[in-house]
Amino acid sequence: MIVKKKYKRSGYMIPIYKKNRKGIEMSFSWLFAMVAGGFILFLAIYAAVRVIEVGEVFSNTVTAKQMVSIFDPQETGLAAGKSRSLNTKLETKFYFDCNELTDPPFGRESISVTDKLFKEKYTEIGDLVSFNNKYIFVENEIDGKNFYMFSMGFLMPFKVSDLIMLYSKNYCFYKAPEEVKRDIERLTSLKNVQFPNATEVCEGIKVCFDSSNDCDIKVSTAGRYVQKDGEKVYYEGNLLYAAIFSSPNIYECNVKRLMVKFSKLAEVYTDKIKIIERKNCRSNVQTKLFMMIGKAGNMSSSKDLRGISAISDEINSINNDADTGCKLYKNDE
Repeated sequence: MIVKKKYKRSGYMIPIYKKNRKGIEMSFSWLFAMVAGGFILFLAIYAAVRVIEVGEVFSNTVTAKQMVSIFDPQETGLAAGKSRSLNTKLETKFYFDCNELTDPPFGRESISVTDKLFKEKYTEIGDLVSFNNKYIFVENEIDGKNFYMFSMGFLMPFKVSDLIMLYSKNYCFYKAPEEVKRDIERLTSLKNVQFPNATEVCEGIKVCFDSSNDCDIKVSTAGRYVQKDGEKVYYEGNLLYAAIFSSPNIYECNVKRLMVKFSKLAEVYTDKIKIIERKNCRSNVQTKLFMMIGKAGNMSSSKDLRGISAISDEINSINNDADTGCKLYKNDE
């Protein structure tokens, strides 16, 4: 601020510059208000974003829990199978994981969910929801708006559990055996699994039941293996479908979990043998059952299934030939 002051000698007014302390104080006040206001606005925006993210996590965690509850009705009484489709309003992505060593003895699977709120952005992934009483065979990640699931019973030799297959893509089964075709066509909800002939065009994952090279998934019914993602996994019975529709790591994990459940059930059946022996029922099932338990406990990969299955077939043959009152188990157990 310029302040004019008159000196006696010259008679002239000479400008003298003085500091206006009040003006500086006002500028500092405005500056402080701006900084403080900006910081408060930042905190408000950050808090709002965190609230939104927490809300997204909570919502997606609830969706994962609901998904687990949907699996319950899929469990069947036997190998007849059930199927259903699931549609979501938003594009949804499911993440699956499996660990046979966690939560012993049965291990566990985990699922987490996110959905696409806007065209290019997925929301925050929900918390992991884990379960150890189901066997979901699925890819590590699946996404879309339309999902399909079906179940098949797994017997070795008695009912062990239900296998639940979950997927979202289209599949084309080339030269599939009639038994496979009947199994799938019986599941009326599975509209996106097709059985084209060699000349038909089929849009989807190509599954070949012969020696064709141009395939996404190769199935060898003679070798009882499925090759996908550069890996071979081995199957017995309805595990064929589990091997086709799941990632190799999830398949191997769940097979080991199934063998643990088999061993626990087999221990119950060994106790039952003692009961039926009181009816003068004699057989060598118990010895073979112990052999199966030992092999299942030493399983290193699905490749060991063939040896376990061979003993299972022997037990099943002995059980089928036994008198009605001496049967260890029934096929509807």
